[in-house]
Amino acid sequence: MKRKTAETLFHQATRKHDPIDLGALPFAQRLSILLGGNDKAAASIAEYTGGDLRKLTGMELADLEGIPGVGRATAVRLFVFFTLVADLLGAAEEAA
Repeated sequence: MKRKTAETLFHQATRKHDPIDLGALPFAQRLSILLGGNDKAAASIAEYTGGDLRKLTGMELADLEGIPGVGRATAVRLFVFFTLVADLLGAAEEAA
């Protein structure tokens, strides 16, 4: 998915009138949006994980880069994504 397409989907999902449901999109397409339109990496990650990103937790950057189509920048994005999710989950636990 080209960057413009990913941005278009994001705008369609966040518009006030008749937004699309990003959750209804296929896993690889949503992952491509997260990765800035990197379809090759998204497809490889979707295949590697079987649609379960938890399979990537605890992996080092070099391990992530070993997935076909995943370069350093994509590996860093994934790593940062997991740190943000961990922060979000930690905040939810503290609030409970």
